[in-house]
Parts: sequence; structure tokens; C-alpha cells
Amino acid sequence: GVITLLVYNPHPFAISTAIDCEFNLENPSLEREYAYPEITRDGVPVPCQGEKEASSIPIEFRKRVLFHAELGPCQMARYDCRTKILPR
Repeated sequence: GVITLLVYNPHPFAISTAIDCEFNLENPSLEREYAYPEITRDGVPVPCQGEKEASSIPIEFRKRVLFHAELGPCQMARYDCRTKILPR
């Protein structure tokens, strides 16, 4: 139920940036429901926004999410993504 997102900062200085990623859901759904992504870092919720994925197939199987990341110099940060099922 958790999708791990690893974000790497290759620079020798800290950065603050927007991260945009797209992923497949574990179980595609043909039902009339919507899987809304929620992002956390170390258990703390991170503000995020679901966006239109690249696929236009009317099956709930791909998600795209945008969130803000604070990354230390030459470090990798782990973000966890869960989906919350909402009715359409």
C-alpha cells in the first residue's frame, strides 16, 4: 500500500524544489472511484497536488503527483506515497 519515492540532490548545496512524478497503482480499478495520492516524509504529511497523468485511458491505474521537497547537499530523501480512495 506504500509507494516509496527516493529523491536525490546531486548538488553540493541544499535545494528547495518541486518534484513531479508519475507511477502505476498496485491494483487498477474499473469502478467509479478516484485514488488521491498523499505524500509523507518521516510520517509527516507533505502538501501535494494530484495532476492529470500522461495516460488518457479511463481506468484508474496511473497517478501523477506534484509536491515540494527540501533536499540537503548530496543527499537522498525518502517520501512515502499512499492513495486514498474517494468516490467520483
